[in-house]
Amino acid sequence: MEREGLNKDNGPDPVLVVKAYAERCQTLKEMAQKARCYYEDFSEYDAAGVKKWIKEGSIEVLERDHLQPLRGLRAGMLPLLIRYLRNLPPAWKLAWAR
Repeated sequence: MEREGLNKDNGPDPVLVVKAYAERCQTLKEMAQKARCYYEDFSEYDAAGVKKWIKEGSIEVLERDHLQPLRGLRAGMLPLLIRYLRNLPPAWKLAWAR
């Protein structure tokens, strides 16, 4: 990750990245390149990706089903949050780990 200019402290545990990308990537370099979005802020979205994945009502569903339950979370509730994140679909796990 460091060779790709990524700061591992700015994103999820690298072990999560390796587990998530193990079947999709051939090298650690490729994993780091694909995981860049989890370690760097971005100011633009891929228009084709947004068109493909974000449909009308998607934001409301995300807010209702995934963000609303986390309102008022206190530091002592971290184990509960971890259990919640483990039950999310795989594509959401890395996004929430950030």
